[in-house]
Amino acid sequence: MTPARLNVRMIDAIDASATDETLVSAIRRHRSEAAFALLYDRHTPRGFQTAWRIVGGNPHEAEDVVQEAWLRAVASLDRWSGESDFGAWFRGIAAHVAIDVVRRQVRFVLDAPQEFAPFIAPKGSVALNGVSLTVNEVDGTRFGVNIIPYTLTHTTWGDRKPGDLINLEVDLLARYVERIAAGRLSASRAASEQDR
Repeated sequence: MTPARLNVRMIDAIDASATDETLVSAIRRHRSEAAFALLYDRHTPRGFQTAWRIVGGNPHEAEDVVQEAWLRAVASLDRWSGESDFGAWFRGIAAHVAIDVVRRQVRFVLDAPQEFAPFIAPKGSVALNGVSLTVNEVDGTRFGVNIIPYTLTHTTWGDRKPGDLINLEVDLLARYVERIAAGRLSASRAASEQDR
């Protein structure tokens, strides 16, 4: 049996323990996808955490921010000198992209009916006029959401004004938890009264 010869360029066989400087050099000089994959896997989780915090805990927004940050980072790799930590440099780009996203968002503060207020929680979800949104903060019956430009232009949200009535749907899971908890509380009270 004759051994098969693999047609692999040396630059594509990069050691996973290679430094960021080595990986960036391979990307700059040889457009190495293997080097980029290692750099991406190494720095995306912390870039995501940075973006997630800035965009208010919305994972979909954070994913979009990270992808845009990678596009910007790769386009400007020549600006990274190697003197600073690559991860910090990348997270700085992700932070700038996230801040740009937040600046373009439109903020809505709404008052929920009293009976729905217990089901609305920070970082939870609500559907407003059929659009699923992440709740930023809650104060009694009042809660706030941010809406991105795309949603404003592709739904009826761009036409909303103060005083408009909207359809509010709360998180179904929260309603189930409340129902189960109320049932257990009633059962516990009944058991306590029987013990008297």
